[in-house]
Amino acid sequence: MECIILLMIQRYLFWKQLNQFGGIIMKAHKYWSIGAIVTMVGTFYTGYKGLKAAHKYFAFGSLICMIMAVYSGHKMISGNKRTRKQVENTKAEE
Repeated sequence: MECIILLMIQRYLFWKQLNQFGGIIMKAHKYWSIGAIVTMVGTFYTGYKGLKAAHKYFAFGSLICMIMAVYSGHKMISGNKRTRKQVENTKAEE
């Protein structure tokens, strides 16, 4: 139980730190991730019901959402290289 609480606090602090640097990208990542989850549920449901046409569209939508979620997550974590170099240069000058 204590490990779960500790992991939740650690995750919250990590996302809070990322939100300070890339708020817009983080929002995009969150929305693409939610879209991926919704389309995956739709894919499973339509596959279970045997609706082949709808299943195909939900699967394609899920694929697009997952690609965009990975891309926005990469942009959120990697940051801007120019900004990083400028910060390193100012620290070296001081």
